[in-house]
Amino acid sequence: MADEAAKAADRAARELARIERALIEQIKKLTAKLDVKQGELVSDREARANASKIRGQIVRAMEEQGVQSVAQAADRFALEAAEAVARELDFGEFEPDVAREIEQIINGQMKEVADSFSKGAEDISEAMRIGVTGGRDLQVLIQNVADTVSASFSKAQAAVDSAIMGAGRKVQNVDAQDAQEAQGERVVAVLLGPLDSLTRPFCRQWVGKGVYLDDLDSLENDQIE
Repeated sequence: MADEAAKAADRAARELARIERALIEQIKKLTAKLDVKQGELVSDREARANASKIRGQIVRAMEEQGVQSVAQAADRFALEAAEAVARELDFGEFEPDVAREIEQIINGQMKEVADSFSKGAEDISEAMRIGVTGGRDLQVLIQNVADTVSASFSKAQAAVDSAIMGAGRKVQNVDAQDAQEAQGERVVAVLLGPLDSLTRPFCRQWVGKGVYLDDLDSLENDQIE
């Protein structure tokens, strides 16, 4: 079952890479419209007004287009993962409460995406202000902007992965709970990993440990409000 979710995560990674490339290209073009003289940014009144306008366009691209595109990808691939796991388990149609919980998982992770892109937009705005005021090199600024966008997407990728794997696990857990009720036995879930730099603190403390399936919902993971 984990394989189906992992396949969806791989497809999501490719889609996010495509979105990232398109957004970086768009933002690079916007940044290149800043006023320059011999490759360095200009800081007169007109140039600062132009920079302010361009900053607004970049912020909107990050916070609206970027976040919206990532959220749509998360929705699509998380549902794909859940449906694939359901088919493999012969789970049938999702009950309304299961569908709601999957939606909560996705929404919880998308808040992290929005926060990351908002912080990225702030960092870009600050870099542009410093660049214009200090007469910095335009190409250096463009590269810094691209790096900031990529950093936001790295965080977004982790959140999307969590949404996808969480949706797949939810279907698997509901199926196991049904089997548990039918058999009258308690099922133990064990978190197998991975354990690396991307592993969240909550998950890190549970790697290799078991917990009764019907106790999972009582664990506080600080991800879904």
